[in-house]
Amino acid sequence: MCISTNGWTPDVNSNRTLPNEPSRTLQVGELKFEYLLVPQGDYVDDGLLLAMGHLAQEMGLPAAFRHFLHLKQKQLRYDPIDKLLTFFVSLVEGCGYTSDINHRLKPYPALARAWGLTEFAGQNAVNGTLHALTWEHVQQIEQVFQQLFAQNSLALRQSLADPLVVDIDTKGLAVSPRSKRFEWAERGYFPDARNQKGLQFSAAFIGAEFREVLGGHLAPGYAHVTHNLPAILQLVEQRLGTPLRRSELLKQHARLLQAEAKTQRERAAAAEQRIQRLYEHLGALQRRIAAHQAQIQALQVRIRRLPKRKRKLQRQIAKHQVKMRQDRRREKANRKRIETLRQRGAQIHQEADLLQEGSCNLLNLADTPIELGKVRLILLRSDSALGAGETISLLLERGYLFLVKGRDARTARKLAAEISPTEWQRVDAQLRAAEAHTTRVHRCPFDVRVVVCERTNERGQVSAYALVTNLPCDTFGTVALVQFYNARQTIEAFNKVVANVLYLTHLRTGSITANEAVTQFAMLAHDFLSWAAHRFFTGTPYAGIAMRELVQKGLHVIARVSWPQPNVCRTEFTQDSPYARAFVTGPQDVNGQPPLPLSFGVTATERKIE
Repeated sequence: MCISTNGWTPDVNSNRTLPNEPSRTLQVGELKFEYLLVPQGDYVDDGLLLAMGHLAQEMGLPAAFRHFLHLKQKQLRYDPIDKLLTFFVSLVEGCGYTSDINHRLKPYPALARAWGLTEFAGQNAVNGTLHALTWEHVQQIEQVFQQLFAQNSLALRQSLADPLVVDIDTKGLAVSPRSKRFEWAERGYFPDARNQKGLQFSAAFIGAEFREVLGGHLAPGYAHVTHNLPAILQLVEQRLGTPLRRSELLKQHARLLQAEAKTQRERAAAAEQRIQRLYEHLGALQRRIAAHQAQIQALQVRIRRLPKRKRKLQRQIAKHQVKMRQDRRREKANRKRIETLRQRGAQIHQEADLLQEGSCNLLNLADTPIELGKVRLILLRSDSALGAGETISLLLERGYLFLVKGRDARTARKLAAEISPTEWQRVDAQLRAAEAHTTRVHRCPFDVRVVVCERTNERGQVSAYALVTNLPCDTFGTVALVQFYNARQTIEAFNKVVANVLYLTHLRTGSITANEAVTQFAMLAHDFLSWAAHRFFTGTPYAGIAMRELVQKGLHVIARVSWPQPNVCRTEFTQDSPYARAFVTGPQDVNGQPPLPLSFGVTATERKIE
């Protein structure tokens, strides 16, 4: 092929497609261009993902996968654990779909070797293994998560005496309303989407300098956050430790449950007495019916003996028949009432047994000793989803510090009306707050602190809400408490990471088991990214780098891998990348990444995490 002054002049038999041959040339005047095919194995587009693979091996992540996960799946080309590792790396790399594995991971064997794999599995192989996962495997993934969290968590480095702030929230994972593919996809509440169906994802998250998710679970679309609350609290205590139980509150609540159980048993006994009286009335009705039948038979005999008095006797028979029909209707109604009372009595007995069982459980929990040195102060922060009185009672008894929004805005308006103008304190130009005149919340037997807030929008419309907490005033004043609650925006940013970085909104399968496993992998991937960012960029201009920036920009550094010595793996980054320069040079242009002391208190400066 040659170039003339008039433009392209291809040869007659020229093939313009790129041929599968070692080289190709193009002559432009005296300049010659050569095109060569070389192996891609030593080059990667995601250079920092190589370093993350090496960090994962240092943490023992691939080894933990192989130790805890046990899949009985036929192996053709790839080991089942290798396929799950491939999927995990795809989450770290930011793949929105499993199909992205084929063009974003699979072409780079050097990247696979950094993660302890000979090569990445393809999309079809990964999907097959995801569909083969069972609930037993979900528990095994949880064991992997627990071990890695216990070894690498930043939050666990904080003193047990300093409270850890844990935010709890729920995010809806919407699907098409017409879709019938996804298990547990039901209609429920999804913001900005009416008549929508999908799943609910509940999680516990630690923000500030930590940026660690403690765990979470999926639930049907109609489920409330309290649906998964016992499991979420179990995860919180499993990751961080057990808060100090409030034994006196537990025993007080146990006494209340015992009193309620006694009341229910008295109701059941009263129902049984009513049933006994109805049986006695039923017997009287049956005797009356039998007497009417006997009278009718006697009158019929008299009619045959005295035909001249037939009409008079028939009128008497008709009266007995009317009374007998009335008694039969009463008998039927009584039998129906007896059956209703029986069912109600059985239900009351069951409720009383449950209350008694709950009372025994609370007493056992109050008397259970907690191992010294493992008691931790944990402060839960949530929106109105945890603002019901029963939930607040549970948090108090379990020993948690908490700050939640009240459940009912109407109650907040009533409390605001009782506050005098001089009691209000200004939080900002549109928000003011004051201490409420009450310490009680509906269906909560314990005293709490209630702060009422009023917000005025640009149109002058006023809305009110209440904050419920057990934090004392000398720790958090009224204004400081409201500002501290507003800092829960960190979990809102985490929800955006879930949607736009980990892509949990892209449900990979229709199986709820597989989707729950994907959720566990995604949360582990989030924490791994947080630990890697801390190790890579602490003390550099990219300290506290946002998750989205790290995944979508920071990882994409062109790099080449070589082995100058058998025991030395060299990764060469392009120096044009500021992320690569920050990673290699370290804090303040010092070679290496020495750990730096950080402040992990609740007053630490918030870092963006999206």
